[in-house]
Amino acid sequence: MMNKFTIKQDLFKQSFPPIFVTTVDERLLEKEIILSFLSTDSNEEKIGVSAIYGKRCAITSIAFSTLTSSLVIHFSKQPGRRALELIKDCILVNSRHTKYAFKMDTFALSLFTDLSLRISNAVDLLSLKTKGNRHSLERVLGVMGGEHMLHKHNVKALFFKNAKEMSHSDVAVQAWAACAVAILYNTTSVPRIDTLKLTQKQLAPLARIARDGDLLEAIKPTVTKNDVRSDFSVKADRVNLTCERFRTRIRTSGNQVVLIETKNGTSKNSVAGRARQVQGRKAQVSVDGPVSGEIVSVSTIGKEEMNFAEIARQVIILHVLQDRTSLLSQPFFQRIWLPHERTSWPKRGSRTLDPSIYFPQRALNPSQEMAVEKILSSDDDNRIVMIHGPPGTGKTTVIAAAVTSFHHANRQRSVWIAAQSNVAVKNIAEKFCDVGFHDFKLLVSKDFHFDWHEHLYKDILEPHFIRSDVFSKDIVAAERDLLDARVILCTLTMLSSQSIAHYTHIAPVQTIIFDEASQIEVGDYIPVVHRFEPTLRKIVFIGDNKQLAPYGQEEVRGLQSIFEFDHLLKNAVFLDIQCMRSPFF
Repeated sequence: MMNKFTIKQDLFKQSFPPIFVTTVDERLLEKEIILSFLSTDSNEEKIGVSAIYGKRCAITSIAFSTLTSSLVIHFSKQPGRRALELIKDCILVNSRHTKYAFKMDTFALSLFTDLSLRISNAVDLLSLKTKGNRHSLERVLGVMGGEHMLHKHNVKALFFKNAKEMSHSDVAVQAWAACAVAILYNTTSVPRIDTLKLTQKQLAPLARIARDGDLLEAIKPTVTKNDVRSDFSVKADRVNLTCERFRTRIRTSGNQVVLIETKNGTSKNSVAGRARQVQGRKAQVSVDGPVSGEIVSVSTIGKEEMNFAEIARQVIILHVLQDRTSLLSQPFFQRIWLPHERTSWPKRGSRTLDPSIYFPQRALNPSQEMAVEKILSSDDDNRIVMIHGPPGTGKTTVIAAAVTSFHHANRQRSVWIAAQSNVAVKNIAEKFCDVGFHDFKLLVSKDFHFDWHEHLYKDILEPHFIRSDVFSKDIVAAERDLLDARVILCTLTMLSSQSIAHYTHIAPVQTIIFDEASQIEVGDYIPVVHRFEPTLRKIVFIGDNKQLAPYGQEEVRGLQSIFEFDHLLKNAVFLDIQCMRSPFF
């Protein structure tokens, strides 16, 4: 079926001619329809692009737009190759036309995943240098010329709409806006994307990592019921609330709205506001109306913002597509995601003997000894080590034995230990103390510690932890923080943060041990592998592949942990002896 209609843009304050929209089912697409659309280009040779993404974030419709005309193509569940070849030859890989999109990385990789198509001469508009991160309204407004040029409310409504609510009109206007930005502003500084330059085997892991990240983002709740105490105070237009559960705490966010429902006698009232300040359990919300009576409920409307690790993951993949990073040739990436390619490991300095096992606290069983020896080995075959075993087989003891052995052989050798959760990291720190090893530091987020979990770090861990709000701002102060410690523990998210840059300068990330690796989705390793490539020499994955799967597995089928990579698992060490002497095993 084919439809035609006219719409007017309401994004720019500047006046533009109406947009003539043609929508067509891919099965009815003819070359003449595409050529007729391209004839409206007015020699600019700039085509705006956008897409509608349906279930599992797969493309269901694509919109192409000039400044006066949009062509929206809707795809069936199994698109025919004839139509796909027409789109490819006439637009996607036609070097005459430069394609522009606000999220060209997502579009380019979705083309590959969903339609087996490539794109060349493509520009990601969110790569233009403006304020805000690429997922913020601030960045979109900046790319489009600034708030003074735009109807801000309409821009937000269009570009931050729920994917399920996107219409053909919406996607046509998004594509038109991309074309308008390309014509109005200079985009020559943005590197082009050309997926024709990448092989099938190179694109496949990039597309998988990107899609899994999109799916995990899609399942984030849009409404969170905040558990708060019933008592509150009001000062001017600020409501002071006290949160009761860490998981449902109120957070500061530019994209979220806090909805407070109150009851005063028989009347109920709802007031919207934004969290302006959060300190531990205390949250201060600025509201747009009076608040009185008793609180019935408090809810946060809108998704939680992406953390720096999630943003870094997407930016790195974008930079690969723009040929701005060497990720595809980095040895750890190749060994994990491109096993068919020959891995060239950096040459070691003068050959020294591997450290011997030093763990006088207790004897290790044979499988534990084998695991520790692999961790201590400097052979290229052991650059990546996988260790797995059921509960009670001494996985944490293996970490402790490896760390004490490294430390005994060379106190200046840095070892970083990371896990998905703060609790898992804390447990490793407690294990170190249990075996008498105290030369380590524990980096902890203030959000997790202050007013919520301070009790977890008292007594034996207190001398070791450094809270994120007092992280050092210079090298000298960082040296004072670490003293002589070169064994550092933190969460995987913290390891991706720029806030630890001074600590990683003093204690370079040479060896990383990931605990509870079965719970980590493999794409989460991308920021770490990429960031520390210059110094990284060994990665160790420890976990139980029969226990908890990566977060989101129930909603997102097929999420992978490192234990799903058979070429790595075949060389893994299996801990097969139950150790019952200590609750820490």
